[in-house]
Amino acid sequence: MKYKVGYDTQTSDGIKALWELPADATVLDITPMGDVFVELPDGEFLMISVTDGETLNVTEEIKEYGLPPVDVALGDDWYHLDAQAALSEAGLTLNTNECFGFKTPLFQDGDYSAENIEIMDILEYHKRVHQSLAAS
Repeated sequence: MKYKVGYDTQTSDGIKALWELPADATVLDITPMGDVFVELPDGEFLMISVTDGETLNVTEEIKEYGLPPVDVALGDDWYHLDAQAALSEAGLTLNTNECFGFKTPLFQDGDYSAENIEIMDILEYHKRVHQSLAAS
């Protein structure tokens, strides 16, 4: 992976509150594209995919492949490895609490292209996606 996303407690707590997750849930990882992996108090794992506009139960996949997954295809699906390589080659960098986000979300017919990707504050990106989903 080209990017390791850094984030603070304010961001992880804000994400949990926004998506109405238990306060004692644990944010395990945030991908460069802003998707979030969370462990719930009952031991289940969720992926909040702001890329696809959905929340997925990924408990079985994480138990089998880990996080980040050792399975290359799953790793590419979850972490967008090809996009990371292209963004890195373009010289883009991420600061703490930043991710790459889609200007027009993919679930709203946005293009999976460099022209539709920009650097965004993670929590603000989640708020924008959450608002888009609530309006649809």
